[in-house]
Formats: sequence, structure tokens, C-alpha cells
Amino acid sequence: MAFLATMAGSAFAQTPSTWTDADDANNAAKGGKVYFSGINGGENTLVNVTDGNIGTVAQLNGSEPGWAVIDLGAEYEISKLALYFSGDRWNKNIKVYFAKAQTEEPVFATGTDALAGKWGEAALTIDNSGHRAADGGSAAYNYVYAWDTKQAVRYIKYEGTERAGGYGDDYNDNRTDPYGATINEVKVVGETNDPSMKVATSIKLTLPELLKGETKEATVMAYNKVGKTVDINTADVTLTTSNADVVAVDGISLTAKAEGTATITATYGEFTSTADVTVGKNWEADNVLNGTYNAYASSTREGDASNVFAAGGNWSSQAWNETGDNDPWWFVDLGRAYNVKNIGVTWANVYPAKYEVYTASELVDANTAVSNDNVKWSATAIEGTGADTKTTTTAINADNVRFIKIHGLDPANDLTKEYGMRITRFYLEGSIANPEMTVSEPNEKGVVTCTGDWAEDTFNNIDATVIDIKGVAGVPAEISNTTKNPNAIVYANANVSGVNVMTDGVKDLQLTDGYDFAPETWFSFTKASFKIKLTANHYSVVYIPFSEFKAPEGVKLYSIKSIAADNIVLSTVDNLAGEKAYVIKAEADGTYTFTSENANCGNEVHQGDNIKATMTKTNAPSDGTAYMFNKNGELAKVTAASITLYPFAGYITGIPASAEAKLNVVVDGDVTSISAIENGEKKADEATYNMAGQRVSKSYKGLVIKGGKKYIINK
Repeated sequence: MAFLATMAGSAFAQTPSTWTDADDANNAAKGGKVYFSGINGGENTLVNVTDGNIGTVAQLNGSEPGWAVIDLGAEYEISKLALYFSGDRWNKNIKVYFAKAQTEEPVFATGTDALAGKWGEAALTIDNSGHRAADGGSAAYNYVYAWDTKQAVRYIKYEGTERAGGYGDDYNDNRTDPYGATINEVKVVGETNDPSMKVATSIKLTLPELLKGETKEATVMAYNKVGKTVDINTADVTLTTSNADVVAVDGISLTAKAEGTATITATYGEFTSTADVTVGKNWEADNVLNGTYNAYASSTREGDASNVFAAGGNWSSQAWNETGDNDPWWFVDLGRAYNVKNIGVTWANVYPAKYEVYTASELVDANTAVSNDNVKWSATAIEGTGADTKTTTTAINADNVRFIKIHGLDPANDLTKEYGMRITRFYLEGSIANPEMTVSEPNEKGVVTCTGDWAEDTFNNIDATVIDIKGVAGVPAEISNTTKNPNAIVYANANVSGVNVMTDGVKDLQLTDGYDFAPETWFSFTKASFKIKLTANHYSVVYIPFSEFKAPEGVKLYSIKSIAADNIVLSTVDNLAGEKAYVIKAEADGTYTFTSENANCGNEVHQGDNIKATMTKTNAPSDGTAYMFNKNGELAKVTAASITLYPFAGYITGIPASAEAKLNVVVDGDVTSISAIENGEKKADEATYNMAGQRVSKSYKGLVIKGGKKYIINK
């Protein structure tokens, strides 16, 4: 690039410089008003000169050099100027003028320079004669200058002094066409002390495109009296929505709830701005297809007809012309019947201007009028229009559909004629038709295996400890484990989640006292809970299956300290160990929850020496070796053959055969099952125990246990 810049006088001494990202934050020209000697129409609008985007352009009109004036809106102290150009139409020589704010504001208009004759000397002169010598394209180029002394400027004038243009070696040829010189952007670094330039006088709300389920932020810009942006705190902006069922708002965030349109209103102080947002279909969320399906096509140029059911898919027919495939079609066998609401097709840049969609429910041998395949298609087609690298939605609203066919009618462009009809993704919104899910009998480990199509009612009626649904088609991404046994472990594929769902472990394990729990294997979990209903001050046995856990407030756990023929001594457990049975007592009636995180769960009970437990419903031993707490809170020997032992409950064993049918229980030095304390004399015919459960002599004085009652011996 060959150019020469000169100073017009000492007041405008400047040096070549570079424009930085930090300079953009202080670009005083952004949003400034622009006036041209003449503007070429189309997309080349005046605002492109000060929109902050060097990719947009504005063109002067005609073959004359022309001029442009930028009004900064107030007087700024500027220190740097950047000019950006592109295209094949430009001025060979450029002058830049500055003017301060005027006593009476000049009235500019297209073709009218209100300061003509008042600009004074040029602040910058650029010999631009060689900028296109080696470049026949349209790459952007720029000139950046910094001033040693800040300049007081409100108006900037760009003036071309000689018209030039052309490509390559012809860059010096003058242009006589109706298109003038091209300007991409004018930027200046500057600051102003005018307080009105920092005060908002209006706001503008801009909304993002939204698909159902997405959350994105709105953009609220504030503008001063001349339409330039000013800073505001978005925390002071309030959004409201006309339809929270479609779009909900939180601060400046928008969450798309459902397909539809909502009007969003932004309020900042006394200013408001409204805009409509339309929530589109989120095919990734609505798609019910989650595997690979057999697909067929009239021809294949690239890709595979069966690989368009996941990201990165690609299939195209042969060229859409007389020598290729001028009647392209593609169809899929879904493998089972669906009730189809909509289909979505993502096209590449080669797509049909129009297409037809046919459906079928069964295979036949006869040819059809649509194509020479072996499927009996619907007699009436549904028409659609393709789109360049976008997803189109076609409403089907048909039940019991197994086959879906897309038949291209017309190529959209010459590229399509060369490369054919291309599909990169296929989606389906709907549900499995007439779902049937079979459930096997439990195997030796209690596992039932399900096959067929997902049916929630069938699943909820299963009563088993382990349910395998990995072979079931159409399982939702999240399931509610509402089977008859809430403790059932559900084996599922990796894309399924929910309570007690096992993939590579269980993320959320929830167990309830009294229901069978019998997992096949030891497994890990992310979080777990165990709920148990307890009666106030009533002792019982409980088994906690987690490798480590936290006990809830209001509950105490005990271990057995010693056992004698007529009493048992319990002690409070402070350091809890996992996968162990304890004696438990609650301070008040209620349901209590034990919790655990990032630990393991066993598949069998780790039995202790004196406390035994179960995780499945069974009968307690009736041979006299087991003691259980009865409804009166007494520790009594089990002799009946039909005493039920419920899951996570247990009994105490290891008690001498000579023991009484009911035992006194000493807990941390206190005795249970004694209703009163009596003040009296010792009775010689009964054994006497202290509060630690130790037998004492007749001469012992103090609080003792005798005959199942408490006494104070004082003489």
C-alpha cells in the first residue's frame, strides 16, 4: 500500500498510529449522524459509516469525488482518527477537516454542507493513489493518525479531491459509473465534558432468537439526545412479558417455555421499549428418535441415507439434472409405529424449492405411483419448502406411521442441480403408537427384564426389587420411579436418569423403611436417603445399608455393650459405621431421614454378633434365640412362628438360654421398661443390680434395680 499523509499546519501535527480494542471503548464517532454529498441506494446506508462495524459500507453517489460530514453530537477533545475503506471504488486524494461546535447549529442534509467555506485548513491530507495496486478484491484497509495536541471537534468532513477506481493494474482508471467512493467506517478517540451527552433520553430493546427450553439475555441500549449510546446499569432495567407461559423473564434473562410469541417490554426509569419474540421449535428437545434407523434413497452421491439421525449426518442424491437423479426421494423405516405430530428436516445449501412428504404404516410388494419401492404410501402428500442450511418443520398429524418419505419436486438453485438434494438431520416429534412393554418373571436374583416399547402404566405396576429396562425402546430421558416397590433399582441405558436408576452407578438413591431392597451387586451412588417412621421413645432395630451416613437430629443409635441372663446394656454410638444394624430411638413421633453422599451401598446385610437384620421381608427365628422390642417397648423373646421381620428391621441374639422371656434394658446407665422409682428396703429374695447392670451385694446402698423396678436403698 503506497500513500502519503501531510500536515496542513502546526495546529494539526500528527503521526501515523494504530487502532486498538481500547480505542473502540472511546470511539466518539459511533452513532454519530452522517450526511453525504449524495448516497448510493441499496444496503449502503449512511449509518454504516458510524455503526462501529468495518464490515458494513456506504457509497457516495456518482463519479464525482464527493464529501461526507459526521456530526459527533457535541464537542469532543479528540486525539486519534481512523478511516476505513474497501471495494473497487475510491478516491485517489483525500482531505479531512475539523470544525468546532457552532454558536448556531448548522443544518446539514444530503447534498447540503452547512459549513461550506467555514472548514478552514485541512487537518489531514492523504495521497491515496496506490492503495489498490496489488489487490483486485475487496479487503478492508485503513489509515490511522494520532494528534500530538488534542483537537476540539464536533464536525468531521471527509472530502475526496480526485475520483479513482478499477481492479488490479487498472487501479488508476477514473470511473464514470454511477457508484461513488466507498467508506466503511470513521472512528475517533475522544472525550466530552458536555453532561447532556451522558444522559439517556431513550432506550431500545433487542431480543435474541429463542428455541423452546433455551435461556438467553436481552440487550437494552440507551441513547442520548443525538442518538449516541450511553452506559446504563442493566440491574436497573426491568423486563415484563405478555405471556409467561411462552417466555418467562428474570432480570434481563429470557427463558422460552413453549412455542409461540410474547411481547417483551423493557423499562429503564421513565423510558420503555417493546419487542416481540417468537419461540421456535427446539428439535433437539422434542425429537423422540434416539437411535439408528434404516433409510433408503433414490440415489446417493455423498454420505449415507441412514446416518442423518444424529449430529454430523449427511446424505445427498445424485446431481438433480437429466444425467443424474431428477426425481430424488429419501425414506426411513422407523422400525415401529409412531403417532407423528411433526417432522423436522435440516437441509444443506442444496435443497428442494418444494418437497412432498408421504407416510405409510405397512410394507407391501406392489409398486406405487410415487416411486418404485416396496412401501404403500399415503395417497395425499403434504407439501413443504426447503431452506438454505436450516431446519424446516412439516406438520404430519398422522397415527400409526412406520415409514416416512420425502420426495423432492424442484431444485432450489443451480448448485442443487449440480449436487442433488441433501439432508443432514432428520427429527420426529410424536409418541410411540400402541406401546406394549412385556415384563418377565423374576430370575433367581429377583430381577425382572422388560422388553418392547415403553409404557409408563406397565412400568408403574411392576413389583420387584430390580427392574431391567435397557432393552425397552422409547424410554424417556427422565423417569419417575413410581413402581409398587419404591426401593426397586432400575437398570437403564446411559441416557436415562431418575430416582434409583442405575447406569454407571445411581445418582439419586432413595430408600424407604419397610419395602424390600435387594440389589444384584454392590454399587456407588452420588446422593442417597433412607426414610424411617419412628414412635417417640420406642426402641427398635434398624439396618442402614450405606457405607457411610449421617443420622438425623432427634434420633439416637445404640450398640450392645453387654448381655446377661436378665438384662442387656446398650451404649450410645457417636462414631457411626456404615452397613451395620443398630438399636434406634427417636425423641418424638415422625419420619426421619438418614443421608449419604458419594458413597456405596451393599447388596447383602453385614450381620453383627448380637444384632441381626434383613433387607427383605421374612420371619424372625422362633427357636427362642431371638429377642425383639414389642409394641410396649419391652425386649421380649420370640417364640411364635409367625412374627414378621420387615425390611431394614432386626432382632437381638446371643442371649443366654436361661434368660427370662423379657429382659431389662440398661441404656447409658439408665433402665428402660421400669415405670417408677420406689423408696424402700431391700428384699432378700430378689437379685439386685446397679444402674450399670452389674449385680451387687445386699449391703449396696443407692439406686438399684430389683424385680424389674427401681429402688433407692438407704439403709
